[in-house]
Amino acid sequence: MYGDVGFDPALPGTQSFDAIDYMIHERSICTDMHIIIWQAGSLESFGIKASALLDALVAVYGKDHPIVHYVAPQYITQESYVHHSTLGKFPVENIRSASSLYVPPLVKKDTAEKQDPRLSGFMKIGNEKHDNGGKDTQSSSSSSSSSAVQEEEETLEQQEARRRARILSELARPVRTPPPGYTPTPAATHLGQYLTLLGEDPSVMAKHRADRSSTIAEYAPNMPSRERDSLLKGYHHIISHLRDS
Repeated sequence: MYGDVGFDPALPGTQSFDAIDYMIHERSICTDMHIIIWQAGSLESFGIKASALLDALVAVYGKDHPIVHYVAPQYITQESYVHHSTLGKFPVENIRSASSLYVPPLVKKDTAEKQDPRLSGFMKIGNEKHDNGGKDTQSSSSSSSSSAVQEEEETLEQQEARRRARILSELARPVRTPPPGYTPTPAATHLGQYLTLLGEDPSVMAKHRADRSSTIAEYAPNMPSRERDSLLKGYHHIISHLRDS
C-alpha cells in the first residue's frame, strides 16, 4: 500500500485499525497521522453497513477530505486497485472483503519544541545532525569508543560465522525419518513455478504483461491447458482453485 498509494508511513506516523474493531470500540483517530482501515468489507458479517464507516469518518474529517480505496493484488499477475475519492463521494458499493481505506492527515501537529520548551535543546541537536547528513556535530566520540564499537562488530561477525557453521553441519547430517502424521509439501505445479518466476524476475514479468501467450510458451511450455487458460483470461478464482488443489 505504501508504494502503490505513495506515502511515507513514518512521517508523520501511521495509525491502522481493523474495520470491525474501529466501529465496535469507537476508536479515536489522530487526524495529524496517516490512517489505514483494514478489511472494510468485513463489516457486513457483523451486520454493520460500510456506509456507517464512511459516516463515522465524515464526522471526523468532513465530506471533502480525500480518501483512497485500496485492494492489494492476491497474485503477481494482478494489478493493485487504487481509487482516489473524497469521503462525501466515495462509492460504497465498490467495497469488497479485501478493501482497505487510506485517509491522509487532516492537520499538521506542532513539534514537541513548541509544546515544551525543555525539549528545545534536543530538537536543536537533532536538526544539527540532520543538516550534517546524520553526523553528530559534537566531538564526544573518542578513539576508545571507536575501538569498542569495532570490537563489538568483530564479535558479531564471529557469532555469525558460528551460526553459519552450525547450519551447515545440520544440513550435512543424514536425512531424519519424518515424524508420525507428517504431510510432505506437494510438488510445485507448472502454474506455481511460473508465478514464482514472475515474482522473482522483473524482465519475465514485463514480457508477460506485454504478451502473455508467448511468454507462457517460452518459460512454461508444459503447462496444462487449464492453467494456461486461467492466466491468459485472468481468471484468478481458477488460479486459486488450482493452487489449493
